[in-house]
Amino acid sequence: MSHHYDILYIQQYLDGKLSPEQMHDLERAALDDELLQDAIDGYRSTSSIDHRQLSLLQKRFAARIETHLENKNTNYFTWQRLTIASLAGLLFIVIAVLFWMMQNPDRSTQANSQASVLSIQEKVTIRAIDGDLVPKIGWTELRDQASISNIPAAVGEKVIVHFELTEDHKPINVHFVSEHAESVTGAITKMLEEGTTWEGSSGTIELQF
Repeated sequence: MSHHYDILYIQQYLDGKLSPEQMHDLERAALDDELLQDAIDGYRSTSSIDHRQLSLLQKRFAARIETHLENKNTNYFTWQRLTIASLAGLLFIVIAVLFWMMQNPDRSTQANSQASVLSIQEKVTIRAIDGDLVPKIGWTELRDQASISNIPAAVGEKVIVHFELTEDHKPINVHFVSEHAESVTGAITKMLEEGTTWEGSSGTIELQF
């Protein structure tokens, strides 16, 4: 069927609303086109159909489809923009927090580190109470060494220990004048035997925790 002749055009032909020339052209086209002739005959036999109403319904249906597509596209782009905006906002917050953390390091951590150093330096005091013993690293360094040796002594506990030196100036014959737990005496003995060398020959030192 020629695309020049649609439903409304055929209906106008059947209703006699075309000019004589238009009707003549349609009839000549129908002679060469069997489908067009069948369509004319079919519409003529179904005169009860309101083709104008049918065309109106088609237009309304097409309009509703177009409106639906427009709304769908609008909703899609709206949610897309909201998603992008949300991700951008979250990324900005994360960057801002990281920047703040870099500019403001944890002061509490620094304070704890300083407190730990002070506690190490002030936890143990060591002094000679008899003999000629002197640690080659000095009493201050020896105190720090004792503080980090994890000696399980109680706070306020006082340990008095006597020892002699070998030819290579290492402690030997370690003897505890005061009584303490084996864990305490063992840790102190290990510190003395594996630690610094000494000057002198023998003596007694006191460790105050």
